[in-house]
Amino acid sequence: TEIYTLSLHDALPISAIKRSLKVLQGGGVVGIFPEGRRNRSGGLPPQTGVALLSSLARVPVVPACIYGTDRALRLGRISVAFGEPIAPPEGRKATREDLAKFTSEIMKSIDMQAERFRGNT
Repeated sequence: TEIYTLSLHDALPISAIKRSLKVLQGGGVVGIFPEGRRNRSGGLPPQTGVALLSSLARVPVVPACIYGTDRALRLGRISVAFGEPIAPPEGRKATREDLAKFTSEIMKSIDMQAERFRGNT
């Protein structure tokens, strides 16, 4: 399976979307931070880019929570948990409202994984 990494600092957003779609449609994996970048504080609002790519490529999202990154610089433990795959809206082109709702569903899954980590620390 191809795994695609991209720095948005190195590419225009439209070229990043096109390349990501090509990877997804070819069966590859694209990792995206829903907030648009790493979110160290947890205070950044999510963007709809993950939902948009999923909807355009007709592929599910596998939500992932990366926990403990605040300790990474001190060689602390980092944990990753994956939620169940979430399918994009079906049957028609997704509206902005559909994308916002799908993004909320993805973030809810990530938040549930984070709560599990908090309960174990």
